[in-house]
Amino acid sequence: MLCLLGLAGAWAAAPAVRLPTAKDLAVLFKPARIEQVALAPDGRHLAHTMRNGTLLTLVILDVDRPETKATITIGEDQTTGLWQRSVTISARVTYLRWISPDRLVYARSVPSGGQRPTRDEVYTVDSNGKNGRKLVDAEDLVELWSPPPPSEAPPVSIPRRPRVLGPQLDEPNFILVEALGGRSVHTELFKVDLRSGKFASASSETMEGRFLYDRQGRARIVETPWFRMPMSMRSRGGGGGGKGGGFRMQPEPTLIPQTYEHRPVTGAQRWADLDKLLGPDFALRFRVSIETHYGERSFPLAFDRDPNVLYFASNVGRNTFGLYALNLETRQRTSFAIESPEFDAAETTDAFSEAPLVFDRAHQLVGVRRGGPRAGTQWLDAGLAQLQQSFDAAFAGRTVEILDWADDRRRVLLLVSSESDAGRYFIHEGGTPGRLREFFRRAPGMPAEAEGAATPFEFDTPAGVHLRGVLTIPRQSRTSPPPLVVYCRDLPGRRTRPGVNREVQALSGMGFAVAQVDYRGAAGLGAQHRDAAKAGFDRIPIEDVRATVAWLAAQQRINPKRVALVGQGFGGFIALRAVQLHPKEFRCAVSINAPTDPGRWVRESLVPIAGGRTFPSLELEWRRAFFDGDHAQLAAIAVTRQLELLVNPVFVIQDADKRDLWESQGTRLRDALARRGAQSEYLEVTGDFTRGEPDARAKVFARIGGFLNEHIYDFGVNVGEAREVK
Repeated sequence: MLCLLGLAGAWAAAPAVRLPTAKDLAVLFKPARIEQVALAPDGRHLAHTMRNGTLLTLVILDVDRPETKATITIGEDQTTGLWQRSVTISARVTYLRWISPDRLVYARSVPSGGQRPTRDEVYTVDSNGKNGRKLVDAEDLVELWSPPPPSEAPPVSIPRRPRVLGPQLDEPNFILVEALGGRSVHTELFKVDLRSGKFASASSETMEGRFLYDRQGRARIVETPWFRMPMSMRSRGGGGGGKGGGFRMQPEPTLIPQTYEHRPVTGAQRWADLDKLLGPDFALRFRVSIETHYGERSFPLAFDRDPNVLYFASNVGRNTFGLYALNLETRQRTSFAIESPEFDAAETTDAFSEAPLVFDRAHQLVGVRRGGPRAGTQWLDAGLAQLQQSFDAAFAGRTVEILDWADDRRRVLLLVSSESDAGRYFIHEGGTPGRLREFFRRAPGMPAEAEGAATPFEFDTPAGVHLRGVLTIPRQSRTSPPPLVVYCRDLPGRRTRPGVNREVQALSGMGFAVAQVDYRGAAGLGAQHRDAAKAGFDRIPIEDVRATVAWLAAQQRINPKRVALVGQGFGGFIALRAVQLHPKEFRCAVSINAPTDPGRWVRESLVPIAGGRTFPSLELEWRRAFFDGDHAQLAAIAVTRQLELLVNPVFVIQDADKRDLWESQGTRLRDALARRGAQSEYLEVTGDFTRGEPDARAKVFARIGGFLNEHIYDFGVNVGEAREVK
C-alpha cells in the first residue's frame, strides 16, 4: 500500500537560513494565549480565557458587538521554592460553562502564596461581567480529622479541593460541586444554589477512592486507590501516648491492584464488584494490576442522561480500545459501539472522563471524538454531522472541531487548526447564506512566517508494516533539497494527538524537514503495534525509522544523506542507538532525558525527594511491566556496551533533578565518550526545561539548532575531546 496525503513535490532553491535565537524561540514556546472558550446557550455571548505573560484573565464579549467586553482577573503565575527547587505555579481556570443565557460559572485555581500551594474557588457572573459572586471557597470545605487513639493530639484541619461536576439534571439553578477527600477524610458532594449562593451537603462517602457520579449527583462507581496506606501511626519526637509534635506513617505505602465497584440507583447501597456484574462468562475486566496495565481491560468513562447507562472503554478481545455502553440495571450491553481496527478510541488516562464523548446541554450523547493522529468527531446527531461535513469542505486540509453551539444551532463555535497552526476560533452564523466570522487566534504569538507546512503521510514498509507520520516542510533551507531530522517518539508514551508540535516547528524554522513517525512500540495504535517493539526495543523502532527515511527520500525532495535524529525519553535512546548502529545513514543525534542503559533504567528506583524519602510510583512500575520482560536483551542494547560504534557526534541533554531518571544515565555516557576522545556535547538542564517553561525550552533548542547546523551539513567528523556545555 502507498498513500501520500497532499505532500508538496518540490522545493525551490532558498536563501541561507538564519538560525533562530533563544529570544526568537521563546515566542514560539509560549503557551497558547486562549485555552478555553464557551458559547452561551442563546449564542449571544462568548466567554474565553486570556493569558498575557503571567497574568490570566477571563473575557466575556458580545458576539454581535465584539468590542463590548468585560474582563475578569483570574490570577497571576508565581514562582516559589518547593523541595529545594524553584517551581512555577500557574493560575488556571478549571471549569468554564454557561448555565443559562445570562449566567456563567467558572472555577479557578490560583497560587496562594501560603502554606497551601493554591487557592481553589468557584464563581458565578452575569453575561455583562457584573454581579460576580463567589459560590465555593476551598476554605469552606475543610474537614477536621482526629488522630486515632491513644493519641491525645488535637484535630488537624484537612483541606478538600472543590471540583465542579456541572449543573444538576433538570435543575438549572443548581450546580454540583465535589469536595475531594482521601484517607480518613470524607469525599462530599454539595448542591449549590446559583441564586442565593447557599450550598448544602447532598451526600458523603466514607469509602476511600475516586467517584463517578450520575447526572443526578449520585456516586455510582468508585475507583479504589492504587496505594494501601499503612494503618499504624507513630509520633514524631519523644513522649509516650502519641505526644510530641505530630504523626507520620510507618512503613511506606504499598501498591495494590485497582478495582471498580458500583452500586444501584435505589435499593441496597452496598458497593459491588463491577467486573462481576455480567457474571463469570462475560467479565469485562474492570480491574487492573501492574501486570495487566498493558493488557486487556475496561474502564468507566461517564454516565448517560439515563442513570443506569454507563459508557466505558474496553479492549477485551480486541486489538484497540473501543467505546461501549452498559446498562447497570438490566446487566446488558447496549447497541452503542464505536470501534476502529487502527486507532484506540480512548486511553487509560481517560478513566472517569468525558474527553472521548460529546454531550449536549441536556446530557444527551451527540458525538464521539475520534482517536488517532487525525482529529475529528463522529457525530451521532444528524444535524451536527451535516454541519461538520460543510465545515470540512470549507476548510479542506485542516481540522475543524465543533466546540459548542447555541440551543437553536444558529450559531456554532469552531476551532480550525492544523499540524502547523495552533488554531483560529470562528463562529458560524446560520441562515441563507450562512457566514463564518473569525474571532481570534489561539496562539497569536506564534509567527505565521516561521510555521513549517506539516502534512500527514502513511505507507507500507517492504516488510509489510503499515506506518503513519507527519512531515513538516521548512519554508527556507540552507540546501535544496533540505536535510531531514527524524523526531523520535517516547515508548510507549501517550497516543499521538493532532495539533502543533512546537519543538518540531522550532526545528523546521532552522531549515530542516522534520519527520515524526508512529513506529512500532508507540501507543495509540492498538496493542499489537505497541507490543511489537518487545521483539527488539532498539531494532524494531529503528527499522521503521530507516524505512520512513527511505520512503520519504523516494517520494519527496529531502536529502537522505543529511539525516539527524532528535528524541526525548526512550525516543532519545532510539536516536542514540540508531546513530550508533547505522552511522552512514544518520549523521548525528540529540537525546533529551534519555535512558542510555535501559537495563539499569528499569531497575533503578525514583530519585529521593527532600528528606531522602521516596514513595511507590505507578509510572515506574508500568515502565518495568512494559520493558522488563528480558533482562539480557535490555542489558545488551545499552549505548555504552558498544561505544566503539558511536563514531558520529551526539548531544546528550540531561535534567539532573528528574526523579524518574538517574543523572548517571547521562553522565556515564558523557564520561565514556570523553575517555575515548569522541566528539560529543553534554548539557545539564533544570526542571524548568523538563516542565516546558518557554524561556528554558527556547535556550536549549537554540543550542540544539547550533549542534545540528554544525554537524548535519559536514559529513567529515573531526574527533576531539568531549566538551560539557555550560
